[in-house]
Order: sequence, then structure tokens, then C-alpha cells
Amino acid sequence: MRFILIGSCILCLTISFLFGLPGVNCNVGGIVQNDWEPLRALFEQNFQNNVDLGASLAVYHRGKLVVNLWGGWFDKQKTKPYDNDTLQLVFSTSKGLVAMAIALCVQ
Repeated sequence: MRFILIGSCILCLTISFLFGLPGVNCNVGGIVQNDWEPLRALFEQNFQNNVDLGASLAVYHRGKLVVNLWGGWFDKQKTKPYDNDTLQLVFSTSKGLVAMAIALCVQ
């Protein structure tokens, strides 16, 4: 019975290690104003849950930068950190903005 318990503990630890342990270093950096701290926690959670490999986020509220975050990894091997100078290839971002503008005009 003891061997089954030890074996299942080792199996659980191995699976956790292979799929990423919560609380591992996500290389998250940047600034967050005090009222916006929950957003930082959600941003870090994306990396801990393997939702994103690397990302950056900027939020302006009433013309003031309140969140400027970056984190994660640039490559799948997790050797190069994703930082504030990492270039991101983005496709079709204007379609959503144009759709929102048209929806506002129709209202």
C-alpha cells in the first residue's frame, strides 16, 4: 500500500512538472497603478496556466497609462524572455476596431 501511495505522489509531481507548476517564474515586468493590481494577477495567471507563451499589455484610462506589462517567453524552449522590447507580429487588428466604430455609428 505504501508503494502505491509513493508511486502516485511521484506520478502527480512528474505530471505537474511536465505541464508547468503554478507559481513558476513568468518573467512578468512593468508597471501597474494601485487600483489595477488584479489585472497583473490575471496577466501572470495566463502564463502559469499555459494560456500564453509571451505577451504584453498596455491599458490607458482617461488618457493616462495605468498598466504596462510584459512577460512570459519569446520561444517555446523558454530560453529568451519576452520583454518590453520584443516585437510582436499582429494580423488584422484593424478589423475589430472598424467593426466597433461602425457599431457605435449605427447606434
